Amino acid sequence: MLDVLIKTDDTIDLIDQSDIIKSLKKLKKEIDKNDEVQMLISNFNKHKKKYENDLIITKQLSLAKEELYNHPLIYEYRKLFNELNLSILLFNTKILKLLNNKSNVCNNGV
Repeated sequence: MLDVLIKTDDTIDLIDQSDIIKSLKKLKKEIDKNDEVQMLISNFNKHKKKYENDLIITKQLSLAKEELYNHPLIYEYRKLFNELNLSILLFNTKILKLLNNKSNVCNNGV
């Protein structure tokens, strides 16, 4: 099992060095420095907090979300993050297939 843990660490290092992670980190720095984006985030969070308290979706919340999500930096970040999530889902699916193998003792009712 130790070899699997070591290979897991190697895989994580590989992912960390991937173009998508590098791009996400770069975008995150740009987002953190961008005053316009920070204002949009703050505005969205203000309306989101009101929604969480009142459980009513307001026009202001919808507009704040639309403005935030349509900003080019946020749009690109979300697109890359979704690609990363899809890759992780595929990876998890492949692992689950290992566990669902018909020859697996756990699945034979034993």
